[in-house]
Amino acid sequence: WIPTVGDVFVGPVSVSVAAPTTTQTFIIEVLFRSTVPERPIVAEVTPTSLVLEWLPALASTRNPLQGYDILAGIDTIVYSGTATRAEITGLTPLTSYSFRARSRAAVGESGWSIAVTQMTSIDCRAGLTRKTPFS
Repeated sequence: WIPTVGDVFVGPVSVSVAAPTTTQTFIIEVLFRSTVPERPIVAEVTPTSLVLEWLPALASTRNPLQGYDILAGIDTIVYSGTATRAEITGLTPLTSYSFRARSRAAVGESGWSIAVTQMTSIDCRAGLTRKTPFS
């Protein structure tokens, strides 16, 4: 591969010149991936949902930030968007869940953040029946 004007590289670059008598000048633009977001925090908990928040990631002007993903467990993306706050719904009461965040930029995604683990709350209204006192 021979670089040409306007080429952009992501990752390590190795350049070798086949003809030592030829002088070639290369300008290599290195685009950094966005930073890994901080560990999300749990802002709200209900029996069937959680609200997660996280600090914005850093990105460069040449590789602008495009959004975030939230991973539940090891393989399910439950949020993909531009906000730094996400409500995760459809959860089971009294169940522990683990979440990680990553940022997305024009050139690739960051790594995943450290996980936050949270148990949903109990639904105090489930299964209750009204009884007459002393019956």
